[in-house]
Amino acid sequence: MNHKLMNVGVNLSLLFSLIYLLTHIPFIVAKEVDLLSIPAGAQGVVYVENASEGQLLYLHGISGKGIYVAKGEPGEVCVIPSFPVIAGGFDGQGIEIAKAKPIRLVVYSKAVSERLKAGEQVVSEDWVLSQPNSAVRGDIGIESGLSLQQGFILHPRKFWSSWFSSRWRQASCKAAAHL
Repeated sequence: MNHKLMNVGVNLSLLFSLIYLLTHIPFIVAKEVDLLSIPAGAQGVVYVENASEGQLLYLHGISGKGIYVAKGEPGEVCVIPSFPVIAGGFDGQGIEIAKAKPIRLVVYSKAVSERLKAGEQVVSEDWVLSQPNSAVRGDIGIESGLSLQQGFILHPRKFWSSWFSSRWRQASCKAAAHL
C-alpha cells in the first residue's frame, strides 16, 4: 500500500474529527466575566447561552441546551457539554416566542452536582433555591435568566435516551491543567 495515500487518509480523518469536535462542542465567549468559572464554595456551574422562550396567555416556558462545569476529584474539572434544560411557570403575559436571556445557575450542593454528573435529572422543586443576595445560600443559586417563581428541570440526558433506557455516558473529567 502506498504510504503517501495512507498519510493523506490519516490527515483527512484527523481533519474530519477536528471539524466534528468544533461543530459539536458549544463554545462560550465571555467578554467581561468568565461565565463558566466555579465560584468559591460552589460545586459547579450550569450555563445556557441560547434558549427559546414562549408564552401562551398565562403559561411561560423556556427550553435550551446547557453546559455543566463542575469540580471532580481534587485537581479535576468535569464537563457535560450539552444537555436539555427546561423551565417554566404561570407568569406568561400574552402570546410570544422569542430568544430567552442566558441562564446561569451555581450548584452549591454536592448531591445536586453528583446527580448531574451521573446523568440523573434535577428538578428545582426538590432542592432549596436562592438568588445572589439571599440571606441563606440554597442548593442551587439562580444568578441570571430565571426567577425563584419559575420551576426548572436539569436533565443531562437526551430525552430519547431516557425514554428508551439507553446508557448514559458520564461527565468527562480531566485534570484542570489539561483543559
